Amino acid sequence: MFHIILGLLVYGVEDSRHSRAGIQNKGWGLKLLLWLALVVVSFFIPNQFFIVWGNYIALIGGAIFVVFQLILLIDFAHSWSEECLRKIEIEQKDHWKYFLVGSTLFLYLASLVLIILAYVFFSSAGCSLNQFIITTNLVLNILATVLSVHPRIQDANPRSGLAQSSFMIIYSTYLISSALTNEPITPDNSQCNPLSQAAGTRTTTIVMGALFTFFAIVYSTSSAAVQGHSLMTSDSTGEGSVPLLGSEAQQSSDDSDDTPADDEKFGVHYSYSFYHLVFCLASMYVAMLLTNWNTFQTQDSTIIVIGRSLASLWVKVASSWVCLLLYVWTLVAPVLIPDREWY
Repeated sequence: MFHIILGLLVYGVEDSRHSRAGIQNKGWGLKLLLWLALVVVSFFIPNQFFIVWGNYIALIGGAIFVVFQLILLIDFAHSWSEECLRKIEIEQKDHWKYFLVGSTLFLYLASLVLIILAYVFFSSAGCSLNQFIITTNLVLNILATVLSVHPRIQDANPRSGLAQSSFMIIYSTYLISSALTNEPITPDNSQCNPLSQAAGTRTTTIVMGALFTFFAIVYSTSSAAVQGHSLMTSDSTGEGSVPLLGSEAQQSSDDSDDTPADDEKFGVHYSYSFYHLVFCLASMYVAMLLTNWNTFQTQDSTIIVIGRSLASLWVKVASSWVCLLLYVWTLVAPVLIPDREWY
């Protein structure tokens, strides 16, 4: 609600001269009080509201944010590899080449180790579901690797290669491993998750998952707010509909002033309202993480197990598969639709 309110208040702001522009960049004390007030008010809202919110609104918003995460992760993989290649071409130094090759080999090796461990611990006799999940991920990993170095795809995008695919493969394999370690235990599949009773494993999984989620949300919210709006509002020239900088005359008059330069005086760098929309979706995603995607499993009257449910398992598995399929699409799209400019 905090980000919905702020998003509505700054809707339509196109530069810092707008009367409502200060809502975004100023008034931190008032915004903190607003947030605290909403936190207090939430304790007086009937539980039935949160049941409806979790079953429908937050569930859909969290799923949308997962898609944002995956798209931005793919964009990050391409950008990271292309930046390394650019450094190699411009600086002509071997350490960038060693870094790119070494990191690619390390990520592939780590992915292979995770897959082998998944087969060892989670695919014993009778665990057909786990065997299917691990094998499907392995097949998609091989597909992404082969396509990344395919000659036709290399012709369409010479910068595509193993570096990007290694990044996507390690992430998708991590998701599969995390899903399997959080698989709920029943009398029929007690041997399919032998790590379920290991306190150290659970603690490690929770800590790693929390750290990765934190960094993913920080990167996703900041990048999606800027890049996502730019993509959604691009015109035929490929540039955003809101100019980032004014004319030379406007800039020169700005520079002549003694006040600090305002780089958004003639156009915001990102959509303020879209920025808050992304943070709103991120808060729904966190709510889903903390409630097992709105499912609960209790061990006794005082302990609620977080992350161990079929819903949580399938969200991670589906995210892993969608991640790889989206990456595969970025590889084959320039070949299938050559008339469009993709890069």
